[in-house]
Amino acid sequence: MNTNRIVKGIAALALIAGVGMAGTACAPADAAPEPASKSVPAKPKAKAETTKVKASTLIKAFEKNELKADKTYKGKTLEVTGVVEKIDTDFMDEDVYILSVAGGGDFEILTVNFRDVPMKQLDKLDTGDKVTVIGDFKDGGDLGVEIDHAHVK
Repeated sequence: MNTNRIVKGIAALALIAGVGMAGTACAPADAAPEPASKSVPAKPKAKAETTKVKASTLIKAFEKNELKADKTYKGKTLEVTGVVEKIDTDFMDEDVYILSVAGGGDFEILTVNFRDVPMKQLDKLDTGDKVTVIGDFKDGGDLGVEIDHAHVK
């Protein structure tokens, strides 16, 4: 037997079977057309609500009970008011600057550390300035409170 003839025969059968199956999937000519689905306009994203808190209150919450504070602030955008403790480079990356804010009292050890603050905003701040910063809570604990995606209000 000729192999070429067998391949052509199988291809023809596959083509006929495919056309036959496609014909069964079509709706009958007298069937009513399906109504067009109504498109629902997308709702505009609501601004994320912020939780207002003083830096000193936030730090104390983590000093008292880290688990409770993590549950309270997890997934929230915080608006934190405090006093600039320092603006310094990240320990691991000297091209990244961190804004550290505390309550303004003497001998404070822990701070709220804000990442991703635009350089233009950091340029305008000095140690001792009162500041309000908005950002996404990341973590809190023995080294202070970490907040990402921050900007000065």
